[in-house]
Amino acid sequence: MILRKPYAFLIKKFRLLHLIVSGLLVYLIYRLNMLLQIVNEYMKDITVVNNKDLINEYFNIYMFIIPFAIIIFSTILYSIMYLKKKPKLFYAISIITSIAMLIIFNYVYGNFE
Repeated sequence: MILRKPYAFLIKKFRLLHLIVSGLLVYLIYRLNMLLQIVNEYMKDITVVNNKDLINEYFNIYMFIIPFAIIIFSTILYSIMYLKKKPKLFYAISIITSIAMLIIFNYVYGNFE
């Protein structure tokens, strides 16, 4: 059914799919907020910390996998909505937000390492 009529599947599972994507975005924003707080504290104190536990504490593999999953999922939904001429702003915002978070996570991870 998903392959034959993807739009019909989206209509039936609309709330669930958007709840999942929104939940994943909230999780990423929460993790980003934690990282930004720690970076701001280090910028204020200008201390040098050479601790590998800091990377393990503030980074996990999901922070890098979830944005890719959201980008793929939102791109598919964006293209379906574009073909059906339906509103697609949420998907464009999801894609842009996920790309921005992925860039920030990579930058901060590189600086922590």
